[in-house]
Amino acid sequence: MRVRYKLWLEHKGEPLLGEGRYSILKLLEETNSVQRTAAVLSIAPKTIYNYISRMESRLGKDILIAKKGGRLGGAKVFLTPAGKRLIAEYEEAKKRFR
Repeated sequence: MRVRYKLWLEHKGEPLLGEGRYSILKLLEETNSVQRTAAVLSIAPKTIYNYISRMESRLGKDILIAKKGGRLGGAKVFLTPAGKRLIAEYEEAKKRFR
């Protein structure tokens, strides 16, 4: 027999971050690219933007900022301190359940 559980963070009673969105944030932090993150996770970039937008709306803070690319394109994204805090809080919660 095996015990299983789902873990997520809520803000003001609204779901904010679970394993899927945590994976997105971690990969965005590593790649600094929505396009590369989308390719690795096999999801559309628009889906990532929608998830981020909903999280930001619920949290009331930006969690991702974008810097436009130069002449050759290649915009980069960066997690804000609030985005990094979400990752840290989720990782801390996961440790408590191990």
